[in-house]
Amino acid sequence: MQFTIDRRELAAAMTWAGQGVATHPTVPVLAGVLLTVSDGRLHVTGYDHDVLARASHPVRRHRDGAALVSGRLLGQIVKALPASEVVVTATGPLVELTCGAARFLLPTMPAADYPAVPRAPEVAGTVTAGPFAAAVARVVPAAARDSAVPVLTGVRCRFDADAVTLFATDRYRLAVARVPWRAGSGRAPGDVVVPAGSLDAAARAVDDPAREMELRLPRETGGFGLTVSERLMVCRVLDGRPPPVEPLLSAEYLPLVDTRTDDLASAVRRVSLVAGGTSRITLACRDGELAVSAGGGDAAGARESIPVRSTGGEGSMDFHSGYVMDGLRAVGSAVTRISVDPVGGRVCLTDAADATGFRYVLQPLR
Repeated sequence: MQFTIDRRELAAAMTWAGQGVATHPTVPVLAGVLLTVSDGRLHVTGYDHDVLARASHPVRRHRDGAALVSGRLLGQIVKALPASEVVVTATGPLVELTCGAARFLLPTMPAADYPAVPRAPEVAGTVTAGPFAAAVARVVPAAARDSAVPVLTGVRCRFDADAVTLFATDRYRLAVARVPWRAGSGRAPGDVVVPAGSLDAAARAVDDPAREMELRLPRETGGFGLTVSERLMVCRVLDGRPPPVEPLLSAEYLPLVDTRTDDLASAVRRVSLVAGGTSRITLACRDGELAVSAGGGDAAGARESIPVRSTGGEGSMDFHSGYVMDGLRAVGSAVTRISVDPVGGRVCLTDAADATGFRYVLQPLR
């Protein structure tokens, strides 16, 4: 096997394939990336039985063949190389990589021991890569971090006629984003729950936001997949029924205040320094100001007020500071609207200029 490729192109392929490289492999080959050259193209594959990630790219001065090498080590080397063309040659038990005056030798692993990769699911429709990646980044922080309830560690993807709606919740907050899509012909796909980490890694690896992204959905069994710029990711779907969130979204949220997002985020960041292990902060709205406070009594305390435009009444509620910060980052607008459900007591953060778009629902602390 031999090929020549630009360093940036190889680095991008390694970043994508790295999604499927096992960090704690049960067998050594799962920590490797499979380099395959055929018909003038390089295919870089990572597969750990949960995620398949494969990137393809045309190469020059090539010779067909395959080699399996450490994904982590090769990725580190490629990132450190100068901006020049890279020549990769597999000879016996070693792979030689040269770039300018730099030369590396990497031991290979038995390519025959690499597991057979699954077939990609059928294409169900397409989205524009940039908006889809942005929507994923907004909802993923609300997914559960621990696997006590596995379905909560995922992002629920609901496919309607003209849009994909993404939901993530850990039962303490809920993030919802909607992305236009162009559905393909055939049976309308149902909901799927995709591991948040897998979806987030794929979204972060998108380097051309204007590209069309194909979404691949299982018919009955199989995984979820996406394809963009000759790159494929396939991951398992999570079993179990996600908690019903429609009642939270259909509730009537009454506007309370509009506040500059940066001002509130800065105040929360400063005040939370004294919040201690509970990360408990209080938001209190009164007389055109929003007061952020924490601690007090015999312990350390802090309070900071910021001017706001009051659009409703007054109120005071306690929240987890990290959840508030996640919500403000996800809203991502200059002005955030804070609305309250007077029946359920929950708070909804939205872009003040587009209250029907992204929504971040927070459950106050008791």
